[in-house]
Amino acid sequence: MSFGISTLILFVQLIFLVFGCGKKKQAPTVKPATPKNENRSSVAGPPPPDDAAAKAKEEEEKKKKEEEEKKKKEEEEAEKKKKEEEEEKKKKEEEEKKKKEEEEEKKKKEEEEKKEKEKKEEEEKKKKEEEEAEKKKEEETKKNESQRNAGKPHLTLEPSGDLVFKAESIAQTRMEFKNVHTKKIMFKIKFSDNAYQANPVFGTIEPGKTAEVWITHNKSPHKEAKMVIVNSNYVGDMDLAKSFRSVRPTGGQVTVKLIAN
Repeated sequence: MSFGISTLILFVQLIFLVFGCGKKKQAPTVKPATPKNENRSSVAGPPPPDDAAAKAKEEEEKKKKEEEEKKKKEEEEAEKKKKEEEEEKKKKEEEEKKKKEEEEEKKKKEEEEKKEKEKKEEEEKKKKEEEEAEKKKEEETKKNESQRNAGKPHLTLEPSGDLVFKAESIAQTRMEFKNVHTKKIMFKIKFSDNAYQANPVFGTIEPGKTAEVWITHNKSPHKEAKMVIVNSNYVGDMDLAKSFRSVRPTGGQVTVKLIAN
């Protein structure tokens, strides 16, 4: 029993001795250095001078880079804005140019249309004048032909020839119309100037007989006029104005020159 206890104690001492020697021979543990960029504890105190300078430089470079990027971005935006303005200006100029060309084209077209219209109006006017001249010529020819076909007048006038009046006074002249035809005739008197009047204007005359007619001159300028006596066979109608409108005169017209001096 004492041998067993002694052995156990010896064994325990041996283990203690082995582990104690191993602990003495172990190399000391080295604490790793703290990185420069690692945040330090507030209780550690201010950072070393080299770390502060590096950080300040890094901050400065970062700030400079940001400023450069900002400046570059502003320049790009300014360039983009300038380009947009130039494009807008160019577009506006093109639109104005197009608008101006359209206005010029419109103006040119209007001028051409105006010239064409004036030309057409001139042609129409010329054509109308030619037609009127032709119509007048035809009427004159027809009138002359009618006078030629009418033959000799069915009456004679006394006095014959021109009638002369004073322009500034009112005067009357008595005339006699004599029927030199074999049948009863009717007559109508017309004037080219309103300064003259006839009494009567219409009348009838038996064969070989005469009719008294008074010609009145009112005040007028110094000028010439004419009196025309239309005569034809009597058609039996009491309305002589209607008769002259419905029949063709059978006697030649008699024209008398009227002079106001």
